[in-house]
Formats: sequence, C-alpha cells, structure tokens
Amino acid sequence: MSGELFPKDHQGRSPTAEELAVWVAAAWGPGAAAAIETGRRLLAAKAQLRGGGEFGRLFADHEHRVLSSLPFGSRTGERLMAIARHPVIGDPTRVSDLPSSWATLAELSRLPPERVEAGLVAGWIHPGLQRDQATGPAPAADERTRSAAEVTADEVEVLVVATLPGLDGPGLEYLCWRLESLASRCRRGADEGPR
Repeated sequence: MSGELFPKDHQGRSPTAEELAVWVAAAWGPGAAAAIETGRRLLAAKAQLRGGGEFGRLFADHEHRVLSSLPFGSRTGERLMAIARHPVIGDPTRVSDLPSSWATLAELSRLPPERVEAGLVAGWIHPGLQRDQATGPAPAADERTRSAAEVTADEVEVLVVATLPGLDGPGLEYLCWRLESLASRCRRGADEGPR
C-alpha cells in the first residue's frame, strides 16, 4: 500500500473512475493502517480525476455512481481523506499507537497536530481509545509544561477514572503500562526532592 497515483496502463491510458473505485476499495478494511491507506488512495484518485463530478461517482451515495462503487458514502470518504492528510495521524509509522476505528481517527484528525502528539505522549491517545473519548482531557494552560514528577496521585486517579469506562483489552493493558511508567517517574521525582 503506497498511496501513489494509480499507474497508467501499458498503453499510457489513465484509469477510469470504475478502476479507481476498485483500487481504493482494495485498501478498505478494519484498522488504522487501512483507514490511512484508503484515505491516501482517495486523495490520489481525486487528483487523478481532477476532483469534480467524476470523483463523486466513486461513492455509494452518488446518484450516478460507478458499478463497483465504494462501500461507503462521500462523507466517510471526506473523513478518510482528512485522516490521511493529518501530519500525525496520517503517518503510517504511528499506526501501532493509534485507535483502530476510522471514526475515532476522524475525530482525532480534527485536533491540531501538537495536541495529537501530546495525547500520544501523555497516553490518552492509545489503541483502545473510543470515539467519545477522542477529544481527550482538556489541559489547563499551566499543566502543559509540567514534568511527570509534578503530577499528583489525585491527578493520576482522575485520569484513570475518566478513561476506564468502556476500556478493555489492549487499551486497558496500555493504560496500566502507562500508569506504571508514570508512577515510576513520580517516585523518581519524589526521591530527587524539589527542583
């Protein structure tokens, strides 16, 4: 999966909307990697068709859709392209850190790159993240630059309580790992004394 423009055939012919729909649909499936690649292919297909009405025909909700239209509508297509365009979420090397739901990724793609990066570092963006949690905790201005040693046990408890509802499997395991790491850094900070 490369996200490159659909190649011209051996006769130099550009692909049809039908061929592009099949090519984009081949990337569609579960998981963050599939969402990113589908978005990249949609962007490439849009460039190949130069936008406009022909591109719209790829989607299932178009009145004059192609025979092999995509298994989703244009709104989902827009959201997938937003995922692919986002500098952090659209980075294929980050897939293992991201939620697998394309809808959750679409919500995260609305956040500025710095906030997404901070969420990955802080651990509130993780593979088990649910869509309704995608905006994450709202950091206060003075909390954005605090070190792990300055985080109190009460703040960690609030994070856990806010994150646990609906969290299970890999997401819960990841949260536990992050909390153990944070607790370790807090203990080291307490041993060093005030700075």
